[in-house]
Amino acid sequence: MKIIHATNSSQTQVKFWVKNVGSSSFSPQEISMSDVFFGRVGNFQRYEYSNSGVGWNYTILSDDDEYWESGETMEVTIRLSQTLTAGDYYVSFITHNGIKSEKFFSIGR
Repeated sequence: MKIIHATNSSQTQVKFWVKNVGSSSFSPQEISMSDVFFGRVGNFQRYEYSNSGVGWNYTILSDDDEYWESGETMEVTIRLSQTLTAGDYYVSFITHNGIKSEKFFSIGR
């Protein structure tokens, strides 16, 4: 699994895209058990899976069965409680079984 891009989609939302480059498939329940960390470099926090309010949710692009399968890309949206400011940020996605991908990116530079 690999984070292929990350950006802010509004002043209080971040989106990142994760491609399943492995051979495993993940069910909706397994995806929701994943860990998402986001924040300023050196000062990030864990966000809970949530369909509303602060937290993260996902959409599997071009999907027909709700499973995140090899070759598919997942769009993850993190909803924040505070406004983003210009600077360097960190995001990581860790599956329920410990597979990790991380990305550093800048906003407003």
